[in-house]
Amino acid sequence: MATMASTTDMDDERDEDFALYGSPFDHERGDLAIRSSDNKLFLVSRMSIEMASSTLQGRLAAMDTITTEDKALNSAGKRLVLALPYSSPTVAHLLSTISPVTLDLPDDFNSIAPLLAAATDLGMQSSLALIRRILPPVQLLQSDPINAYFIACQHGLAEETRRAAEYSIGHRLQLQEMIFSGDLVYKLHVFHRDWARHSRTVVNALTDHFKRTCFQAHDHTKISNRCSYDRAGWSDVLRSSLALALDTPLSINRILLCLNLPPQPMRPTGPFRSQSRYINPLHLDRDKLDAFCLVVEASAARMLASMSFCDAPDSYAFVKSDITSSSSRDKVHDHHNRTDADVILRSCDGVLFKTHKVILSISSPFFQDMFSLPVTVEGEDRLSPRIVQMSEKAATLESLLSVIVPIRMIVPATFPEYALVLAAAQKLDMENAMEVLRVEAPKRLEPSSACSRYGIASRLRLRDEAVSAATELLACPMTIEQYGADLCYLGADALQILLDYRTKCQQALRTALLNEGIFHDVLWRALGSPREVDCQSKSSERANHHVPDWLSLLLTVDTGDHVGLERSLSPWTESYFEDAIKSHTVAGPTTPTCTYCKSLSPSTVYRAMSKELREMVIKLVAFPSWG
Repeated sequence: MATMASTTDMDDERDEDFALYGSPFDHERGDLAIRSSDNKLFLVSRMSIEMASSTLQGRLAAMDTITTEDKALNSAGKRLVLALPYSSPTVAHLLSTISPVTLDLPDDFNSIAPLLAAATDLGMQSSLALIRRILPPVQLLQSDPINAYFIACQHGLAEETRRAAEYSIGHRLQLQEMIFSGDLVYKLHVFHRDWARHSRTVVNALTDHFKRTCFQAHDHTKISNRCSYDRAGWSDVLRSSLALALDTPLSINRILLCLNLPPQPMRPTGPFRSQSRYINPLHLDRDKLDAFCLVVEASAARMLASMSFCDAPDSYAFVKSDITSSSSRDKVHDHHNRTDADVILRSCDGVLFKTHKVILSISSPFFQDMFSLPVTVEGEDRLSPRIVQMSEKAATLESLLSVIVPIRMIVPATFPEYALVLAAAQKLDMENAMEVLRVEAPKRLEPSSACSRYGIASRLRLRDEAVSAATELLACPMTIEQYGADLCYLGADALQILLDYRTKCQQALRTALLNEGIFHDVLWRALGSPREVDCQSKSSERANHHVPDWLSLLLTVDTGDHVGLERSLSPWTESYFEDAIKSHTVAGPTTPTCTYCKSLSPSTVYRAMSKELREMVIKLVAFPSWG
């Protein structure tokens, strides 16, 4: 342990005990100590730090304005301590890029990312360039580009984020494998979707350019029945080969592309009937193929570079509310301007609501406690109503007060604005106001997606609304394509909780399949609870009613927790369900067609049965608690 009196730009700690990091950053001639976030000290040359970063040079210059006593301590051998908010391994890696020691860098992107972020934050441009040159992120990104994309996003690395997104093209995006903020997931999805559109443009242009090109090495006459490349089918082969190659624009498989180029054998005509139309890949001109591949790669790279990669608009801009400074320009709300008011609520955007303490106290234990506390005021302020600064906007306060004051009630028409009012009522313990709002909401709110409602309710901690939306989402696939732009409303925690809930519901369905009696009753209700089922082959009677015995074919389900995410919550796909019914509707060698089952609409019965099962599972599975 080393005891040092330190002067930092973050605190005034002195004579604290910190552990030296050790070799090679423990040389006694080092005139500066750098402290990591885990309290390890690195003894280095101050000059090397100042030369590496103008940002750190400025911080050290500010630290030089210390007291005479501190300077005396330094002259006695004590060192200035520069505190950095990074772990000791990160600091050690950074220092190795500017010190005369062995360069020490990690070899995985998960460790490189915080190092790049630290170099960027500290303005260490030469270190940043060195790291990227010694360990090209391209090598680190290719192994797992999707995970690298999210890591780069978390560390604010714009260059690596873009590059990882480019390398991720061709990899399937599955929501259950990307439990990160929904806006980042959707941004990557949009980038993939845009490339699919732009790649078609590249394919069409290249097909048009090379559709008359012959890639054979030997000389031959270019007539329609001598050169397969001059036949109509060549364009189709070329187009499909290019489309397949451009699935991964930054890692085009040249070998696969070239092997896919020889057109399919065509039927010879005329004097060449006896000749084979197969083209031997060994007879292809390598120089022509190399030139062709270079053009394909360059075209893909240019198109990829031209694509924008922008953040989606902030879905939660409506939540943000910075409190403005009180001024004479504050406006009194027209409908809340009582001359006999004894309290004033000031919205964050500077609107005054003159109201009464008694109403607020009756409606809210929060206000009741506030007004019961003594308040010291002096001078003319004693004659004026007390002003209470609120964090809500004027529109939110107007709606909230309209619920507790005997005036016309105002309930917002959109769910985001309604959720803000409900969240304000919840924060202020206005239970009756919350009840009234929830009763009025179905009659007044405009339709909105369950995904956006779930995300907003989770963000504002409105559990009833979050649970309601989550159960509604069980009726649709849990995929990026299904949620679309509304995915931006889901934070990483909300997405993880939704996936956990969905998985538990799917597991409950599989467990229920073990009980044939449950499914017997569910199918009977899905058929409309008929008094009699005129199926030619019925199941054994249960509860005084029968169902078709193709029910037994449904007592299996796909395995795996995530299989059911591609469809609404159900043990089977609709096609699997229809195949079970076909066992009665398609006549066999010894079995005639069942007229009753043939009269059924498979899709209608499937939806009805899936709905019955979802409602059963919702009662069995509790929505996960929030942390």
